[in-house]
Amino acid sequence: MATTTISYSYDYYLRSIYSSNRFARKSENRSTITNKELVQADSDAMKKITEKLRDLEYSSDNASEVLTDVKMFIETYNNLISSTEENSSDEVARLQKQITQLTKDHKDELESLGISINSSNKLTLDKSKFGECSPSKIKRFFGKDSDYISSIRNYSLRAKRLARRQVETAPEETSETKNKTTQAAESDLLQSLLAYPENGSTFDAKS
Repeated sequence: MATTTISYSYDYYLRSIYSSNRFARKSENRSTITNKELVQADSDAMKKITEKLRDLEYSSDNASEVLTDVKMFIETYNNLISSTEENSSDEVARLQKQITQLTKDHKDELESLGISINSSNKLTLDKSKFGECSPSKIKRFFGKDSDYISSIRNYSLRAKRLARRQVETAPEETSETKNKTTQAAESDLLQSLLAYPENGSTFDAKS
């Protein structure tokens, strides 16, 4: 009997990283979510992707997954920079500065991998340059022995705790906000059910 394989898209894997709040991964949904909840979702997603990168197999045979996970790291990192920057807490603001400074301290290493830092402290990926890097070079920066990845994970844990504290003490959201969030959730769920059946597991790292 022939085996049916299903190619999952980049968004499918991003949803797994944003499992605590899957709607926060989409730019069109983020405006309907409070900043405190965004920081919580982004920091939790950052924790998950750093842990995934630390356990990843870095080899030529696994190049597709390596590229996808690095892309998810960059997108999650950029989301976290945006949400923490807009947060009202002085503690979160200090944490955001520590994250951006840490990344600037590794600017040369990032650029050697095809990853640059723009004027807004966001990361961008040159896939062609990244594709020329050896798996061992990528592993040194993103793998389990990376001081950078360990530090980013620790910062994300601190951001998550601060955001959770803010969410727990926040006033109840308005009915208008609840309706917007519910509509976004229903729309996202419908798209997920149509696009991603729950079987098969082949990789498709789409741009």
